[in-house]
Amino acid sequence: MLKKPGSAEWAAILDAFDHLSALSSGREEAIAAMELLPEVEAGVRAMLATSEHSGVLDRPVALPEMGPTFDYASLAPDMIVGSFRVERLIGRGGSGEVYLAHRMRGDFDQRAALKMLRPEAASRFHRFEDERRMLGGLEHPGIARLIDGGIAPDGRPYMVLEYVEGSEITAWCAAERADLSTRLQLFLQLCDAVRYAHAQLIVHRDLKPGNILVDRTGRARLLDFGIAMLIDPLAFDRTATRALATPCYAAPEQLNGGKLSVATDIYSLGAVLYELLSGHDPWRFGEDDLWQTMLRRMLHEEPPAPSATAQDPNVTRTQIAGDLDAIVGKAMRRSPADRYTSVDALADDIRRHQALQPVAALSGSRAYRVRRLIRRNRWSLGAAAIITLVLLAGVGGTAWQARMAAEERDVARSEAARLEAVNQAMMQVFRDARDPARIKKMSATDLIDGTANRLAQSLPPESAESASIVAALADLHLMVENRSGARSLIEAAMARGIGRNDPPGAARLKLKLATVLVADRRFDEARRLLEAVDRFWQTDPRRFRREHVEAIGARAFMLRLEGKRDEGIALLMANMAEAERAYAGYDRDLATRYTNLVTHLSEAGRPDEALVIVRRGQAVLAGNEQQYSNGALNLMRLEAGLATRQGDLGAAAALLSKVVAERRARAGRSTALAVDLLRYARLLNLQGQPRKALQLLDEALPISAEHIGPETPATLLIELARADALSDLGRVENAERLLAAVLTRLEAQQPIDTTHAVSLLTRARLALVRRNVAGARAAMLGARSRFAQLGAAASVYHQDMKAMDDRLSRAVRTR
Repeated sequence: MLKKPGSAEWAAILDAFDHLSALSSGREEAIAAMELLPEVEAGVRAMLATSEHSGVLDRPVALPEMGPTFDYASLAPDMIVGSFRVERLIGRGGSGEVYLAHRMRGDFDQRAALKMLRPEAASRFHRFEDERRMLGGLEHPGIARLIDGGIAPDGRPYMVLEYVEGSEITAWCAAERADLSTRLQLFLQLCDAVRYAHAQLIVHRDLKPGNILVDRTGRARLLDFGIAMLIDPLAFDRTATRALATPCYAAPEQLNGGKLSVATDIYSLGAVLYELLSGHDPWRFGEDDLWQTMLRRMLHEEPPAPSATAQDPNVTRTQIAGDLDAIVGKAMRRSPADRYTSVDALADDIRRHQALQPVAALSGSRAYRVRRLIRRNRWSLGAAAIITLVLLAGVGGTAWQARMAAEERDVARSEAARLEAVNQAMMQVFRDARDPARIKKMSATDLIDGTANRLAQSLPPESAESASIVAALADLHLMVENRSGARSLIEAAMARGIGRNDPPGAARLKLKLATVLVADRRFDEARRLLEAVDRFWQTDPRRFRREHVEAIGARAFMLRLEGKRDEGIALLMANMAEAERAYAGYDRDLATRYTNLVTHLSEAGRPDEALVIVRRGQAVLAGNEQQYSNGALNLMRLEAGLATRQGDLGAAAALLSKVVAERRARAGRSTALAVDLLRYARLLNLQGQPRKALQLLDEALPISAEHIGPETPATLLIELARADALSDLGRVENAERLLAAVLTRLEAQQPIDTTHAVSLLTRARLALVRRNVAGARAAMLGARSRFAQLGAAASVYHQDMKAMDDRLSRAVRTR
């Protein structure tokens, strides 16, 4: 029995066939002179026999029987190559061998993949060097990194690559029973790696599941650039790089000698996606398939839709049909010009599918099918039939565009109604604000509370606009952190029947109420509301995509408060692409989503990932010319918080200084400015600059009292920070009086929140100033206990706790 050919044997078969098919005589002598491997010779003979009959590739010729192979290793275990010790052979291809190896350092154990040129492939030395040079220029988390390279003692070149422990992507998906969402996320990671390679002018040319591993972290990693090609034609001689990709995933131009380009990789990506969706390769080649049949299908046909042949139990045919069928079909079209123009375009279509938006592949699929039908039957179809087909394709496209325009019009009308509701609510608030008798000694919270309740009571329940106005009024409550006001307002409105003639408006009210209930930790009630609105959003997913994204955010918030932070983070990360598309043009909402995800990651002790999201949000907002919007400044404030927790107080101070300056200039006396001033002043206290901190706090206090309320946590935290600054300035009695006043107001507040814990830190600070070490220690124990009860939400005070612990330790040593 003969070995079934692999990629190297396929290359040899086609090269030999090209040469021999041009000979009119002397083929047997030429075959003998070539000294072909038995499986290569058998394959060449089968192709030659087929080509001699009319109707090339139509006459069945059986493949020779294939038997087992016996690979050898040219390096023995424990051999030394460079600074690496060989452990064992882990792979063998057409021209190379790959060994598992370890770096030879006493205090540093690094596993690596050592790739050697096989002894019998010495003629491919320059190709091996090309691969090493290309890998040396690639730095991407989705591509195995080049570590080292050189010439082995026996004169062969070698390269050392990052060793990726993992499973082939299709095997991993099967073993993990991965759902459709997980598979698409892995595919998007793969697309990002290929896109990066293309940006470096490199076409991979052998994309297949065997070259894509999923590592221990669940990330897709791209391997083996052994037959990659530089897009730059002057980089090196292409005639030395005619190795063939694995046929099942190879583009037609790789099989027929056509021009290779980025479209070649796009075809292979489509084939990989096909297998991820359906559970098998696009052509379903088996052991009994005939070579000529395989080649004919790949060169002259297109694969069936993956939904038609799907057999993976974890992805249903219904999930694949439609968008994903069209996306795979466009990526795998025989003509490179008919495929996606770039990997980005392919990835964008996947994201559009995830975001429930119309995919580009469908917009041209009907016209594409009509063109193919006309090409196939151009002599049998009459002119009238061709014109009819073209008109039908045009009418279909126009109907689709009209339907999309109607849907966008409905969304626009809904948004216009919502904005008009906001305008009405704000106008009422401003009318009340012009009445001096009403605003005297009233905070913004009180003003909004009275105005909102009065306006809500006047709204007619049967009006379709009433629900939108109530939602806008609830947003005003939430803007000044008055959750109880928002909850009472929505519950009273719903009890009056507001929204009964406006199902979308009623669903939005329920979603807003669910968000408030989550913040109040009334999870069961919130969960019931979220389940109800989710069912409603599914009645028209495209129209309600923003609401669906908001519901995802509420669920993630609930998971965070339930202590399931990693689940909440996973939910937000999986939904990020959909959120970016749903919130396109709504930068405030988009910035809020970034802010929420950064907060989740930060509290989970994942600062590096949090910083990546900060940078991503800043880049998106800057691209929309919103780099100094409130949302962007909030992200900058979070970036400062990350720097503080990492101990880089200087970087944090520089960021907060910029945030405060921009907020003053753009928002004036606002809630956000009060919060920024507090954060910056706390940091200055940590840095030993109490005088400057006190100046900022004196600015923040009246703003917070006016815009948020004098008894709110934000205002009380500002007063506690003032007490800290006064203490460090030696104005101890003033600080003690201020602390006592805050504690009196806190006694009436339940439940215990961050303010109670921070007040104990201030008490410890004052005790140390009075040289009362025992009192300071007791206060610190209390603070630690309170912060522990608060969980991850208290992580922003980590540096404050550390600073007070250091002070207490110094006081104990100097007693």
